[in-house]
Amino acid sequence: MGENNIHIKLRISKVQINKFFDDYLTQYSQQKITAESYEITLNKPENTSINIHTSANSSKLFLDIPLKFAFLKSAGLFSVEGEGAIMANIEIEYNILPDLSLSTSSTFLNYNWLQKPIVHLGNLNIPAEMLGDVIIHFMKDNLLTKFDNAIQENLDIKALLTEQWIQYATNYQLNQNPDLFLNARLNQITSRYLISDDTHLTLNLDVDMDLKISDKQTDIVPEFNPKFVWNNHYIKACFQDVFVELSYKKIAKIIISQLDGKEFGGKQVLLDSVHITKQSNLEIKASMTSPMTGLITIVCLPVFSKSTQMITLDNLDVNVKANNIIYKLVSPVLESAFTKKIQDLMPLNLTSFIEIFIKKVPKIQILNDQISIIPTFSTPYIESLGLLEDYIELCINIRDIEIEVTT
Repeated sequence: MGENNIHIKLRISKVQINKFFDDYLTQYSQQKITAESYEITLNKPENTSINIHTSANSSKLFLDIPLKFAFLKSAGLFSVEGEGAIMANIEIEYNILPDLSLSTSSTFLNYNWLQKPIVHLGNLNIPAEMLGDVIIHFMKDNLLTKFDNAIQENLDIKALLTEQWIQYATNYQLNQNPDLFLNARLNQITSRYLISDDTHLTLNLDVDMDLKISDKQTDIVPEFNPKFVWNNHYIKACFQDVFVELSYKKIAKIIISQLDGKEFGGKQVLLDSVHITKQSNLEIKASMTSPMTGLITIVCLPVFSKSTQMITLDNLDVNVKANNIIYKLVSPVLESAFTKKIQDLMPLNLTSFIEIFIKKVPKIQILNDQISIIPTFSTPYIESLGLLEDYIELCINIRDIEIEVTT
């Protein structure tokens, strides 16, 4: 065992980023920029997208934003009307502080003409570059500064994560029959810088968290105060220790659900109750109503081998107390049959049993299905098994664990 580490690949759709900037620019589409008696209005050209790319080993994001503009000078017979388009080159330097607060610093770099001004009415009596300069000054003084302020004021990463953490990592039901609940505590997030491909921006995260699975819900909501760290060269093996607690009461219910109504030796088994206690050995008492009325007591000491991942049973003893006189006479035969049946099940491969439940972990959709969370991992490895007074405790090491989060 060592420090926990889950690799998370956060893939952010460029389509979603384009939509965000489209919505942001739309609020300025009716705003008029005035210069040299000219009124200029901005729009993003239809059927165009923002080119988004990154720089290696840098916390900078580069955007090439196409902007269409119309200009109008109202002067009677000397009125001027026309349109043009530029490609504005923007740099956004982003940063996330250890407390998960996000800040951006946007800078205008340059622009080039997509369409030099075309005059539909009158004659343009100012240089075309002046129109471009007016637009750029407006972007610097309004769009970029307001954008940085809006990001800082409205995008609260910690609040967003806290909300989702409470919903999906606090008493999150992983399984029914038996009921199993996940509780997690996030300790640290280590991130590399954004990288870009044709369709997504990707943020590679390594997450240190504590995971616990239990058949009981917790009444305590863990404090959510993870630390965020930038480290662009951080590469670490992916594995996660998961602590599992199963109460003997829950195990008893599982036994009833798995055996009640099943056939044993050609006869239906009906269980009235099952009780499990732990002293020096494990004791299981099953009250039956069919095929006989009576009590079966199984005493054993489960022994787990870490090297083989197998469970064997020491000190196995089966005792049958039947109420019916006929079954009392054949109790030794029944005891022998039950003992053989149990011995035939041993050794039990605990890893294979645990893997059945782990593979049931579903794909999760959050934020109205806008984000998909898909976990992958290799075969689990059992580090330890402990028989305590009221429950069994397992430490499971899940290796090569990765989670892909896609928008």
